[in-house]
Amino acid sequence: MKYYPHIIKFLGYYPFGLDLSTFKGRMEAFRFINGLSQKQFGILMKIDPRTALQWGKGQGNGLKRGEMEQFLANYNFNINEY
Repeated sequence: MKYYPHIIKFLGYYPFGLDLSTFKGRMEAFRFINGLSQKQFGILMKIDPRTALQWGKGQGNGLKRGEMEQFLANYNFNINEY
């Protein structure tokens, strides 16, 4: 995971087939761009890593998910700016 940011920047695209139109795709893209594991992502976002795993599977809702969706909707996924 820690090498993903360098790989993405070198290639100039996401080689992981992510769909940025979905919450799951944006969440994974954020993790990959920043080289974060599920656990690290959970700690950074102040959520239980198991919650992030559930969201990645399309399960679970709640206030935190709404906040996370808003955060990711506003996140700049343009890899050319990193």
